[in-house]
Amino acid sequence: MTNKLLVILGAGPGLGLATALEFASKGFDVALLSRNSQRLESDVATVHNSSPNVKVQAFPVDVGDHVTLKQTLQRVETEMGVPEVVYYNAARVQPSRIGDTSPEYILEDFKVP
Repeated sequence: MTNKLLVILGAGPGLGLATALEFASKGFDVALLSRNSQRLESDVATVHNSSPNVKVQAFPVDVGDHVTLKQTLQRVETEMGVPEVVYYNAARVQPSRIGDTSPEYILEDFKVP
């Protein structure tokens, strides 16, 4: 029997890694997608060391590039299976005031440069 799969789009050192660790501890395999390939490899090792019985794999990709993202997601499915959970964690991190952000500005987060 294969494990369920978590895919994290925009894996990072904060919420992304914490989410990966939590799901791995519950027996989920984990696919980490991010632009930062060096950090991805470190995160793979961290998750694998905490839960050695799950498969953890890095997929370097800019999630703002929809063509490459689609190809990468197809690769994830081929190599790891169909995800049970997809966590979209990509965002621009900038200070702002609640209520002062326009909808257009928020929509740009989905295009993360």
